[in-house]
Amino acid sequence: MDVRQAINSEYAKTLDTTGLRKEFLVGQIFERDALKLTYSHIDRIIVGGVWPVERAVEVPGSLGKAIGVRPQKAACSVSRGCLRTNGPLSAST
Repeated sequence: MDVRQAINSEYAKTLDTTGLRKEFLVGQIFERDALKLTYSHIDRIIVGGVWPVERAVEVPGSLGKAIGVRPQKAACSVSRGCLRTNGPLSAST
């Protein structure tokens, strides 16, 4: 998982297009047979995609722990979520 740290707003004002893209663009969301996620500390969001082509893609049960969200707080920390896949998907606990 790619983790994006917050940056100072005054520093952000000095960035040109290349700098803004480096700091904020989530370039590749889908990768064949993989779960790709980006967590942003700026907006506290997770952006990602799952593209199962040749095999099922596992979504680890430890995903919340990996991003520092305790299970009992997950519902409060995430206001909306959407998962769409056009192939097999499995979840582990």
